[in-house]
Amino acid sequence: MRDSPEYAGYKRRLYRILAAYIAGLLVFLLLLAWAEQQGLPRFWLGPIFMFSTVMVYAGIGIYGRTTDPEEYYVAGRRIPPMFNGMAAAADWMSAASFISLAGGLYLQGFSGTDAQPGGLAYVLGWTGGFCLVALLVAPHLRKLNLYTVPDYFSVRFGGRWPRVIAAFSAVVCSFTYVVAQIYGIGLIASRLTGVQFEIGILLGLGGVLLCSFLGGMKAITWTQVAQYIILLLAFLIPVSWLAYKQLGNPVAPLVYGKQLQKIAELEKRLADDPAEKEVAAGGLAAALSTADGLLLTISNALVRDIYSHEINHHVTPEQRVILSKFALMAVALVAALVASFKPAEILPLVSASFSLAASAFVPVMVLGIFWAGTSPAGAVAGMLGGLGVTVYYMLVNAPAFRAWVGLPAGGDLWFAIQPISAGVFGVPAGFALAVVVSLLRRRP
Repeated sequence: MRDSPEYAGYKRRLYRILAAYIAGLLVFLLLLAWAEQQGLPRFWLGPIFMFSTVMVYAGIGIYGRTTDPEEYYVAGRRIPPMFNGMAAAADWMSAASFISLAGGLYLQGFSGTDAQPGGLAYVLGWTGGFCLVALLVAPHLRKLNLYTVPDYFSVRFGGRWPRVIAAFSAVVCSFTYVVAQIYGIGLIASRLTGVQFEIGILLGLGGVLLCSFLGGMKAITWTQVAQYIILLLAFLIPVSWLAYKQLGNPVAPLVYGKQLQKIAELEKRLADDPAEKEVAAGGLAAALSTADGLLLTISNALVRDIYSHEINHHVTPEQRVILSKFALMAVALVAALVASFKPAEILPLVSASFSLAASAFVPVMVLGIFWAGTSPAGAVAGMLGGLGVTVYYMLVNAPAFRAWVGLPAGGDLWFAIQPISAGVFGVPAGFALAVVVSLLRRRP
């Protein structure tokens, strides 16, 4: 299929669409710059940017609407590698990376403080995780033509509990992550338009819901490609303009050494001025491009891996798609409600979700792929043990939980590691339990 003339024509059409999109986006930015020079109040710039971003999402969702399971769950498995890479990059650059990571680097530095792990740990951890998933997990799932991680657990280990526990773990870690993204959407939307935080959540979430509800992974992939271009321009245009205005050279990598000296001097002045510590938000595209994929993951786990296997075995593929759409909408509304209470900052929420996902999935998936001796009982023990250790460490060091159960204030840190990095303990525990139980209870 990938070498056929039809696929080659499909790719050429995609490149033409991408070129037209980039040209249209640049024209739009130039028109806004011209309108501002002609007297357009800056009060209107934020709402225009937000409305345009949401409309891009909505337009792609309407254009990519589908009820075909292959298109809805895995975008038809025909996205060219370059576009897949762009979508993955946009997904990595979530609200936490675009908004909170900049503030984390500024406030904590690269190496961190006694109470925080530091910005470098986030950058290396997230990037390393993406690379490991791409190398160790994704190719094997693609070869098996599976839709979800619980699908893999069911095929590899059989039985009921590996799939159920994997689906539950996917819901827990993805819900934690999507709350952080919706929090970022509300924060950005409220800053851009001046509306209340809760209304900002609903404004930004509208485009996400329309895209995910109508087109599933097919539409989500193309919105992430669109957001990839927006994110690149959001980085490059201000940096290039500042480099030109301050140093006379728009190629920022060639002059960053001189700029670092100015940044160090400015940082010292800002550190002495509390009024200047307001991490301004500008990553709506980043939050939107991640939230829709997470919502689809949760709805798939609830419908495909729990409802259709545990409750109703006679659901057709088309009915699963319809149920997934409505589950997605319900999950989005619940996540928006939770995010409106601001349960935690964006960066800790995202980091906690990564620890949960690593503890639940990494040990058993890696062992299941590369060690034939991994048994169903070992898989169940590895998932429950890794997830249990991670959740325990997070809870026992959470101030609200300690106060609720009557524990003294403070924490019970192991090796001075912060709770958001609890996966450091959960992953080894998962590996150890999976191996030991598999050896004790070998398959016939």
